[in-house]
Amino acid sequence: MSEQLSAQPTHTISKPHLLIGGITLVSILMGGLVYFIVFNQKPDISRFDIVKGESIYNNVCIACHVDGRFGAPKVGNHKDWAPRLAKGLDNLFHNAWQGLNAMPPKGGQTQLSEDEIKDIVAFMVSKSW
Repeated sequence: MSEQLSAQPTHTISKPHLLIGGITLVSILMGGLVYFIVFNQKPDISRFDIVKGESIYNNVCIACHVDGRFGAPKVGNHKDWAPRLAKGLDNLFHNAWQGLNAMPPKGGQTQLSEDEIKDIVAFMVSKSW
């Protein structure tokens, strides 16, 4: 004899499990929304001299930041800069001033002023957003 296939489900999901699954899905979606908002807000760099920053960048910083040498964030790569920007511009300025990982303070250019460092960082951010 041939066996008949049952159209009845072999198991069901309880209401508490559906609720937990729904809450989990909403949490994941909200997390994604928060990530999108935080990492996609363009910082205000209007108060900085981007032209001056570019000039100094082209003479000093380009050596590492054009291709990500030694782990430097690549100029033009939003994915490299977004997590750093999520910590704020002031944090980026501080890291450039004090040095971070393989980058020495002021990128090794001790003569640079605080304003020049900020202009350089603002330039790199402007090209990476």
